[in-house]
Amino acid sequence: MPLCADPVDPSLGALPTTERAHAVSRTAAVVVGLLGFDLDSDDGAGLAAVLDRALTTLIEAGAPLSLAALADHLHEAEQAGFDAYARLLDVRKLRTANQRLARLDVGARRLLFHDGLPLDVDALLTPSEPGKVRVAVIFLNTLHAQEDKDFFVAALVDRLYAWMLAHPSAAPQLLFYIDEVAPFVPPVRKPACKEGLTMLFKQARKYGVCCVMATQNPGDVDYRAMAQFGTWALGRLTTRQDLKKIEPTLKSLAPDRSDALMEKLPSIEPGQLIVISPDRFDAPVELQTRWLLTRHETWNETKITEATPVSAREIGASAVSPASA
Repeated sequence: MPLCADPVDPSLGALPTTERAHAVSRTAAVVVGLLGFDLDSDDGAGLAAVLDRALTTLIEAGAPLSLAALADHLHEAEQAGFDAYARLLDVRKLRTANQRLARLDVGARRLLFHDGLPLDVDALLTPSEPGKVRVAVIFLNTLHAQEDKDFFVAALVDRLYAWMLAHPSAAPQLLFYIDEVAPFVPPVRKPACKEGLTMLFKQARKYGVCCVMATQNPGDVDYRAMAQFGTWALGRLTTRQDLKKIEPTLKSLAPDRSDALMEKLPSIEPGQLIVISPDRFDAPVELQTRWLLTRHETWNETKITEATPVSAREIGASAVSPASA
């Protein structure tokens, strides 16, 4: 069934003060990206500061939070000459950003924000049958632009972060798995979801949230994100870039065997993995994965629809659109 996510989480104001400040800054960064500004540029940083202050103003006033509410607030600020924000960004650029913000909630892209079942972690975790464990798979390939995928991952991560703050646990209670993670946490570029993912990888374990990420190209993943993981399952790596990227980790986790592992990784067979987990194993462990229980093939929207139970299709029928995740 289709999902949607407002870029401005309505529950932002309910977070503890420190976490709320960070969440507001991440939300501002997400909106900056959606508006087509480079967050690393001076204009992007200035606009992020404007949006940060605007969201904080709405929260302090007890106003409802949404993308539309943010746009309305900035429209009113424009009528007043942007007096509250002119020191943060040139007024002409503020007007340009305001126009883009107004257009963001119009047309086909609006479907991503409003067309579908609103993204909600509790709903994703609710089992379909008593005693069962829900496995919620979010298929992003219906979103064709990478910036839309970045936005949706950012929205999911921020809502998951808010959920785990409200539901702390000393024992594992949830597993967050993200496949093909490289585009979302690249070494240099800052997509909308990078900061949130890095923070989740760093803090989630304290709240009983386990994280797994997978990539075929470790050389394309920011080392700060990879450094948060204490268990590694390594398959065949052949490029110098990928091997060089994981070498410091191997020397840290398995110092006595790092050279041997570096020599072995290019030659292991498909389906073979070398697992390194100092907290669980005294030495690297070789693992042979089992055969899949189903055919290994790429699914598209048609296959997903055919495999979806009729009851679930009926729930999301009114929200079906090619722009929803």
